Amino acid sequence: MLRKIEFDNFYSFKDKQVIDFTTSKKKGGSYFTSFDGVQISKVMGIIGPNSSGKTNITKLFGFLKYFLTSSTRDQFEGSDTGYKSYAFSGSKETTITAEFETSNYLCVYSVALCPSEIFKETLKIRKLSKYSKYIEVFKRTKDKIVVNKSVIKGVTNKGLSAVKKDVSTVAFLKANYDEGLINEISGYFDTYSTNINEGGFIYTAEERLAEVARIYSRVPKLKGKVEEFMKNFGLGISGFDIKENDKQIQVEAIHKINNKKYSLPIRYESRGTKSLFVDLLDILVCTDLYGKELIVDEIEMGLHPEAVNKIVSFVIDSFSDKKKQFVFASHTFDFLKKFDAQQISLVEKKDNKSEIFRLDEIDVRLGENYYKKYLSGAYGAYPKISV
Repeated sequence: MLRKIEFDNFYSFKDKQVIDFTTSKKKGGSYFTSFDGVQISKVMGIIGPNSSGKTNITKLFGFLKYFLTSSTRDQFEGSDTGYKSYAFSGSKETTITAEFETSNYLCVYSVALCPSEIFKETLKIRKLSKYSKYIEVFKRTKDKIVVNKSVIKGVTNKGLSAVKKDVSTVAFLKANYDEGLINEISGYFDTYSTNINEGGFIYTAEERLAEVARIYSRVPKLKGKVEEFMKNFGLGISGFDIKENDKQIQVEAIHKINNKKYSLPIRYESRGTKSLFVDLLDILVCTDLYGKELIVDEIEMGLHPEAVNKIVSFVIDSFSDKKKQFVFASHTFDFLKKFDAQQISLVEKKDNKSEIFRLDEIDVRLGENYYKKYLSGAYGAYPKISV
């Protein structure tokens, strides 16, 4: 479970920002009570105008996954660590601190870096028990890494000298040592499921179609789930026929009319149908398999607002008895009628700088209609269009 992220100088965000999932005010299926009594929200909906920074928030999650799990840096020309700092600032240093729970530990990971190298990096942990204390696992400066060898065994100073300046210590240790704690931490971030890659690019449904179809073809459980899910959306589709060979993959949607089956290549289906087919993969991997964090940018792409409502409700219901979290950015706002103020974040841009704030950080009354108030512009983070 993710508790909190603090960061600055990341894409359109110049100043320090906080994304906080913790509260002591709520209990229920969409909250998890941790060992120390802190309630952690399982869901966060993010809203704001176009170009306000919502996508850059989802990039942050994708970056953490990439940075803490990958020890290779060959796909980002001119940005070795895999991100961009704030473009209109003289400062190149970005700081990120993430507080999160794995299966056995409460962890605080901090890093100061620029797009080409790491300046500082620390990891502290404590066991998930009330009276446990934090232990420093490692501390890194620009020229040196010191590892607590009573926690991480078998690591030598000579081995640490091989850590590249743009690779996280966590990713290096994961790649070179079979150590349970590091495997657990890196493994947690590796379960992040998102539709936006570490470079911030969202592939269209058409671009991901072949990749997703191959996964459905090879994992019958997922294929059955997506077919069952899409039947309930009134699309007239009863299933999919997926044929794969070495060179290509063909997907046909099966329509049943008067008890007779007809097949139609998926390229002739609507944009919404193709979006559902593709986006449901990330959702079902997280809800039904190993995912811990589901992050979706522009969840409404090609979908009717009611379809978005059903998907959001499905994910939240699926997470009701699990330690999993759902973060999504959207231009459809019906979820404002159902979420608590602690589960709604707003993003806006002022003077070319983005900022994110939780709804309960401003003056809102318990039980007020967040949907109507937001659409009236009362909370800010609402487009000002003069056309």
